Amino acid sequence: MEVAIDFSSPDAVMTNVPALARRGINIVLGTTGWDAHQAALQQIVADAGIGVVAAPNFSTGVVLFESLVAHAAKLFAEQPDFGAFVHEAHHSAKKDAPSG
Repeated sequence: MEVAIDFSSPDAVMTNVPALARRGINIVLGTTGWDAHQAALQQIVADAGIGVVAAPNFSTGVVLFESLVAHAAKLFAEQPDFGAFVHEAHHSAKKDAPSG
């Protein structure tokens, strides 16, 4: 089984995903900023019968943080007077800001 890893740019995703799909190559997609094209890309992937793992962040720290927030949300759900939320922000010089 072949897998391509794409951490390119939003414009490149629109070229790369269809090209890889035509070749039957599964994709790990870490690029962000292509959300406006999500429906079209999902159809291309479905038609090709390939798999895609798309995540805006592959950082171990972020994955751990998301897990902790999910656990905190469950705890807060039992307390109607309180709530839990997360707001993620990037520095203004980030290439694909705003992203994710």
